[in-house]
Amino acid sequence: LVTDESTFSVPGRIDVAQPTLQTIYSLQPEVYPDRANFRPRIDDIAVAAFTLRFGAAVAAGDVLVVTAPPFTFTDDANFIMSFTDGTSVEAVDTGPLANNNERWLFETRRNTVVALPVNTNDASVPGFELVHSVALTLNVGRVAPRTLVDVELIMDPGEARPTQFVLYAPSGYTFPIGSCIQGSILPSSKVLSCRRLDEVNIVELQLAGEGLQVAASTDIVVTAPDLQGDAGLNTWLVQAILQGGEVGWGQADGFRIVQMEKAEVIFGGVP
Repeated sequence: LVTDESTFSVPGRIDVAQPTLQTIYSLQPEVYPDRANFRPRIDDIAVAAFTLRFGAAVAAGDVLVVTAPPFTFTDDANFIMSFTDGTSVEAVDTGPLANNNERWLFETRRNTVVALPVNTNDASVPGFELVHSVALTLNVGRVAPRTLVDVELIMDPGEARPTQFVLYAPSGYTFPIGSCIQGSILPSSKVLSCRRLDEVNIVELQLAGEGLQVAASTDIVVTAPDLQGDAGLNTWLVQAILQGGEVGWGQADGFRIVQMEKAEVIFGGVP
């Protein structure tokens, strides 16, 4: 006869709803309006959110255990648990592949010594699909305010294999209404066209072939703003697109706008 503390307990079920994985920029969409909508990349930091419902009562002092290898949790990450709606939010380091086939396991335990969970979801939550990292390089000369700037773009898609790039210049820059490509397009060019989208600082680059597999370079023109933006916001972004969907993105620090040195205006005083 097995009684009292020797009996077996059946763990309650954890129902997991609304799983989402977003970039860390999604936490500040007013500061990073473009990157806030990008998808998380491989080997990057992301924010995972879930809504949990526990079948068995969760007592004060119980421990929530979350695992999803090869995803790992950052050492300095803040774990947020709201018991009003059961929302769990964690900062995670993503896996090395676009599809890691990770399974998200949630368990509550009375303490870290007891092996049996009080609640579990039996790792029933499937993994998230990630996008690839794209390398972006900008080469420019001296840039003065309000001037038409020649920019050499070098974009390496990595494993993304895009057919289009969407290029985001920092706020204040303006691409021309027509083509933004400087000079004529060579037959060997990987970039076939460049056209401005609804926002004046965003252009779409059409690529040759069915999926770019090597780095592509092109020269574009853009009008510089009057003043340099904040250093933290002077970032150029490139988004890799395949069949209308995002498959990767990257970023690069912008260039400085140099004011004319030792310039002054002298005018006669008004009597």
